[in-house]
Amino acid sequence: MQHKRCKRENGEKCKIVKECTARCSEQATLVRILEAVSRRRNYPLERAHYLLLLQLRNEPLSIGELAERLMLDNSTVTRQVKAMEKQRLLIKIPNPADRRSTLVRRTELGASLAEDMNRLRIERLSHNLQDWPTADLQSLSQLTGRLNRALADHVRAGDEDD
Repeated sequence: MQHKRCKRENGEKCKIVKECTARCSEQATLVRILEAVSRRRNYPLERAHYLLLLQLRNEPLSIGELAERLMLDNSTVTRQVKAMEKQRLLIKIPNPADRRSTLVRRTELGASLAEDMNRLRIERLSHNLQDWPTADLQSLSQLTGRLNRALADHVRAGDEDD
């Protein structure tokens, strides 16, 4: 069955995407490989905590802001924050704009572990891609970012007709 947008929009582009998806499920393979790598690595944080702590890198955020950035429900983020508070990875602070609400901020421990994990991930990926030409690495970075933004926009728009 052809996607509704393929009927309305550029049929050739949809044909190319369909062929690529049918021939190679590269994104699914990449996700599976990254999951396997993560299980084998001794990272200092679980992935969900790492991603949440990265969102707090520049400023404290509300539960709602974190949920929006991570594309999760508020209840999911609330549970993660509660578990991370117990591990002393973050703390809740009064919201200066509205004292009735709180913001979430990384602790020194949370920041240190997140930055250590980020450094380890960069070192390992740099090692694995050391033979790649710079132009290929730049293309990979640019296209991965573009794909992530497109998929995130799709999720945020609530498109369910896939």
